[in-house]
Amino acid sequence: MINKWRQVKVDGWLVDHLMGLEDGGLFNQIEKNHSVEVEILDDLPGVPFAVIVVSGEAHSSIYEACKEIQRRVKALLGQ
Repeated sequence: MINKWRQVKVDGWLVDHLMGLEDGGLFNQIEKNHSVEVEILDDLPGVPFAVIVVSGEAHSSIYEACKEIQRRVKALLGQ
């Protein structure tokens, strides 16, 4: 199920070890539970990293939203 580990630059922040999952299953679950929309852009021309766009009203900032996603990814992996 796990696609690959990534380093993702989010609105100027580098969030380590955020991962992409096939079909976006985990991200869809977080979106449903936390009213946070997540979009992964990994085919941007000339950009050597994946960009995750996070928006929503449940968190006060993009950084906090991404940290929450990262925490839930690690929790699911038992880390």
